[in-house]
Amino acid sequence: MATHTPRPPRRWRRVELLIEVPAVICTFVMMIHISANALLRAFLNLPIPNTLEIVQYWYLPLVAFLGFVAAQYRGQHIATDLIYQRLPQASRRYVLALVFAACSALSAAFAWFVG
Repeated sequence: MATHTPRPPRRWRRVELLIEVPAVICTFVMMIHISANALLRAFLNLPIPNTLEIVQYWYLPLVAFLGFVAAQYRGQHIATDLIYQRLPQASRRYVLALVFAACSALSAAFAWFVG
């Protein structure tokens, strides 16, 4: 049986649109920019200058931070639950413990080698 979630108030939908529409537009502009750069470079040997820098310093941070804002606004986490939600409850604890241990080890390694 599917559960019904109430619709958010109209003003909340406006805020969501103010967050999501720029993210979608930025994603499409980035996609066109990268595709144009690849096509121009491959067929005309005329790549668009500074494409890598524009993508990495402008498009990606904008898309990522708008995604974080949208997730925070909805009270959601950015996660991939494809497999995790299908695991038995007892297995979930072990999976979380393993992931937390791996993240702790990776963070400790970064701290060790950077510091």
